[in-house]
Amino acid sequence: MAVSKEVHYFTQQDLASQNFSYPEDSLVIHQRKVSNDVAPNLSFSLTSCKNWPIKVLDKNVEVLQITLNASTSYESRRTQPIPLDITEEVYQLTSMLFTYYDQKCFHYSVDKMIELLVDRLFVINEERLFMNQTFLELRHFMESHIDRTFNRGDFGKVLHMSPSTLDRLCQKHVRLSAQQLFREIKNTEAERMLKETSLPIKTISEKLGFKNSKHFSTVFKKMTGRSPAEIRKLSCW
Repeated sequence: MAVSKEVHYFTQQDLASQNFSYPEDSLVIHQRKVSNDVAPNLSFSLTSCKNWPIKVLDKNVEVLQITLNASTSYESRRTQPIPLDITEEVYQLTSMLFTYYDQKCFHYSVDKMIELLVDRLFVINEERLFMNQTFLELRHFMESHIDRTFNRGDFGKVLHMSPSTLDRLCQKHVRLSAQQLFREIKNTEAERMLKETSLPIKTISEKLGFKNSKHFSTVFKKMTGRSPAEIRKLSCW
């Protein structure tokens, strides 16, 4: 169960006098009031981007930011917030919370309501959050073992998933198979080292787990259309 640590409520007026940012592991809810006759629009997202800046609000928008216990983080390395699905129950709970914070009518503790809201959101979005987390775990593993060589089944063993399931996960996020994604990560790091360091091409190929510099050059040119030597000419070295 997700555990909330604290709740912040603010409006455009608050932004004028304070410097806000979304800390890691936060549930962020925007409420936009359309008119007195129309129910407010609510949008929900989960973010763990440290110091993610709050968007400039207009006068019709209010924000609830619920920071979460670090142990509940589904995706600690993500760079973009994840939009969340909601139910009518979640909508009603959230509308009540905005009313409480806006009018400061705390006749009783709202802690249990907040915990219920957070828990419901995690249950409703469990599959989406899990799949994002699994994909990031795969990327992190690839980036941490960029000097290694793996076959199609090795990644599945690490994440306890079949190779076909893992490929479907990668296709969903980046439209590549797991092997193609690993080559893409290697290629990106190779290009960075060619442009930003003076390391010999042979050394770069070794750091990226290629059999030899010839193999590295062949794979690199196939993916980029340029040889490592041509990219090196574009660098400042």
